Amino acid sequence: MKINKRLLDVETLNGAADAAVRSKMEKLSGGLWSCSECGHQDTVNAVYKHVEANHVEVVFYCNICHKPHKNRASLLTHKSRNHKQEKTQ
Repeated sequence: MKINKRLLDVETLNGAADAAVRSKMEKLSGGLWSCSECGHQDTVNAVYKHVEANHVEVVFYCNICHKPHKNRASLLTHKSRNHKQEKTQ
């Protein structure tokens, strides 16, 4: 099986971006999460978006066309609008 090096690089970069965001998140009791930078508390998705927007500079790349995006939500929107027919890996 041939592995696409460029795809592997994109997955590595996206994984590092995700890890940077998650490194600033702490799980609390009762299903809440907290931002370790400022103490903001909410659901896991809300705190993830908060950290992405306010405390880290990350870039997420499309695994199909390699277009960069400032956040994970933008990447997912891009993929749903532009790559519906392509096989995602």
